[in-house]
Amino acid sequence: MPVQLTKIELDDRVRDVRRATAGDQHRILMKLVEESLGGTRIDSPRQKAGLLFRVEETRAGRHILVQSRCELSGQRLPSGVDIAGAKDLSPLLDRLSKGDVVRYRIVGSPMKRLGKSDRPRELRRRNGEQLSSNAHELPLLGAAADAWWEKKADQSGLELINATATRLNERIDHRGKRAVRMPAVRFDGLARVSDAEPLREAMVNGVGRGKVFGCGLLSLAYVRVGGAGAEAS
Repeated sequence: MPVQLTKIELDDRVRDVRRATAGDQHRILMKLVEESLGGTRIDSPRQKAGLLFRVEETRAGRHILVQSRCELSGQRLPSGVDIAGAKDLSPLLDRLSKGDVVRYRIVGSPMKRLGKSDRPRELRRRNGEQLSSNAHELPLLGAAADAWWEKKADQSGLELINATATRLNERIDHRGKRAVRMPAVRFDGLARVSDAEPLREAMVNGVGRGKVFGCGLLSLAYVRVGGAGAEAS
């Protein structure tokens, strides 16, 4: 099934659009997926549709890049959220070859799962907040986050040439009275394709955790002569 990239414009003049959390955005996109798949009585609709997304902020405003294995219709989009276009990513996926140099972008959620030997009571967040004794995961920041991406990139068939990390606001989803939060770091840079097959799999299925929070979508673009690159995903 072809992999499609859809651009969805966000009008921040609309209050609900401006205040939407990552969880809200995911639920909006899931309505489109369910419609495309023919209803809500489907096991694991997100996985079946291959839904991945990432919010992009530009001088012209914000938009969402949505990757899926099905064509998305805008009939169920709320006010202030509109489909601006779509393209087939199959040509890019087919073209990838070992040795190619590409630009990449991904928003990841670097986390460390704590083992029995870790002592959560002694762990603190960057702001000094102490983790509870029953904390099972620790957000990774700085050099630890860089190391997380280097490992994930290698597993995904990319040999990093360089990387720039930008810490973003936490991704939030309100579930009842509880707010679920995940760290988010954007990684940009150049890389060389070391193995095309796992790279295709990483692009199609996403990288790391937090996919329902808008993390994990790996975008690539071939480098043009002179250093410029066209967006490929």
